[in-house]
Amino acid sequence: MALYPCPECKREISTDAKDCPHCGKRAGWAAIQARWKAMPAGVQYFLVGAVAFFLVVMLLSNAPDKGKLQAIPAPVAQASTAAPAADGRMTVRPGTWFGFHNRELLERAMQIASQGDKAAWSKLMAKAVVAGAVIQLKPGEEVFLEDTAVFSGMVKIRRKGDISGLWTNMEAVR
Repeated sequence: MALYPCPECKREISTDAKDCPHCGKRAGWAAIQARWKAMPAGVQYFLVGAVAFFLVVMLLSNAPDKGKLQAIPAPVAQASTAAPAADGRMTVRPGTWFGFHNRELLERAMQIASQGDKAAWSKLMAKAVVAGAVIQLKPGEEVFLEDTAVFSGMVKIRRKGDISGLWTNMEAVR
């Protein structure tokens, strides 16, 4: 139980008190409820709507995949929609692309990259390369599409002559 000054007489009253024992003015939660009920309905709706709007904006701005959509340039995203050949043949695009044996490791690398933490990304990639969990793909290399995770922007490919699949960014192949 804490004490605070009464809004009317400024004498100290308990936070549990419904009314000030000195002047009789409503206090605490009861005073807040009384003020809310005294407000016009239009003001109440406006306040509730403003709070709801603020919460929605906060939730959307703190979404974990916020950076993923902005990280893909428009021309690359459009070009990556090319369908593979009937047998699943595709080729690796020009540039530096990596194939991950583990999908979770690729997801982690994409998350760190979208956050812009170059030091953490470099550490992750160095450890993964040393462990043999990551392979650098060669531009123009022929690969076969095995699986897609469209909404996450990842595909599983198999290099020609290999038996194991690798996860990579959807933009890496065409």
